[in-house]
Amino acid sequence: METIIKKLYEQQSLTQEESQQLFDVIIRGELDPILMASALTALKIKGETPESLTLTQSALNYNSGRPNIKIGAFLSSLSCKKEFHKTLFYKTKHHTFTSEQLGTLTLRETDHGNRITIDQGRHRISFFTTATDEQRKWLFNYLNSYYSLKLEDV
Repeated sequence: METIIKKLYEQQSLTQEESQQLFDVIIRGELDPILMASALTALKIKGETPESLTLTQSALNYNSGRPNIKIGAFLSSLSCKKEFHKTLFYKTKHHTFTSEQLGTLTLRETDHGNRITIDQGRHRISFFTTATDEQRKWLFNYLNSYYSLKLEDV
């Protein structure tokens, strides 16, 4: 546990196994309250990892990033282990979209603004959910142009 706490103090990312180990120790009540507070504070200070796109000639790589930890949500979810784990250890999603999948790129209008989606098999992936409508519109048009998709400009 010492190594995990040290990584948090140094603002390094934890592996999925390390996150699970920390979660288990906290849930079982085996972590000293001061160390638990320190670990949660270190996670809060580390902050969020923004969403990112990497453009290559033939594919688009997407990383959903990690939102900032909401300590209030953590405290209110201590009674539910599953919700606690989801709040504290957000699962980052990585996707690589092929040129065929990029052909499904769509800017969808909804009641609450727009969203960019790409179909990946049976799954419809929304990305840049934290961006503004104008930023998503710009990104859609940029990707359309960059990959010569011939999609309807917005």
